Amino acid sequence: LLIVYENKLEKKGGDPILAYSLLKNKVFQWTLVIGLFSGGLIAAVIFIPAYVELYLGVPATKAGYWMTPLALASGVGAGLGGVFVDKKGPIKTIIIAGIVAFIGFLLFPIWVVAKWQFLIASIIAGAGFGFLLGAPLNVLVSESAGDNKGSALGTLSLVRQIGLTIGPTIYASFITAGVNQIGPNIATKLKEANIPMPEGNHSMPNDMAAFQQQLEMIPDPEMKSLVMSTIQETIGKAFGNLYLTAAIISALVLVSVAFLAKFRKSIS
Repeated sequence: LLIVYENKLEKKGGDPILAYSLLKNKVFQWTLVIGLFSGGLIAAVIFIPAYVELYLGVPATKAGYWMTPLALASGVGAGLGGVFVDKKGPIKTIIIAGIVAFIGFLLFPIWVVAKWQFLIASIIAGAGFGFLLGAPLNVLVSESAGDNKGSALGTLSLVRQIGLTIGPTIYASFITAGVNQIGPNIATKLKEANIPMPEGNHSMPNDMAAFQQQLEMIPDPEMKSLVMSTIQETIGKAFGNLYLTAAIISALVLVSVAFLAKFRKSIS
């Protein structure tokens, strides 16, 4: 209804919040799509502290510090993104951003098993979406907006926020599914090893430190080793699916920028 109203208002010579003619602009549309994906990439970063705590075994009190390398890389990437926009243009900058982010996020499920590997992967991923978040999208929006730069940039920010809102819901479903599989997976592994399943609650508690203390109290070394390795494998698979999704979103950025470049070239 708002779009219909804005269209009628523009045709009457009024001053709409966002010009309907701009919404029909293919370059602007695809820029918004990339903006939506960029919000999804930011959302993946939210789960870094949980990842290093549950998968890499970092204490909860120190897990937040492991965001620092990624945050610094993102800041450097944003600055370099501006430089690349000036020298290579926004399209090539987004292509570079998509490739770097894709590599960084893909390393999580296929390579990261230690803290030093996490640092490398997080720095690459941070640099990738840092490239994307800054100048290139703003430049493309400003090119398309004409006299509506303020409202166009506001729309880009809104769409990015939508991605940032939807993303955690999707990502959290992977974590929830993984946590719910811990008990059944432990039971299966113990059965395969002919080890009797101990009685009690086998679900994952909210307090990871308390859960680790419970594991340390398991008297049978073989059972303890099997349980811990199963938990590690299950949690790793859950987070692997999360960051594989982030890598797919990065690939979709590359697909989107190909369409954007096509329409931008036809207009120019």
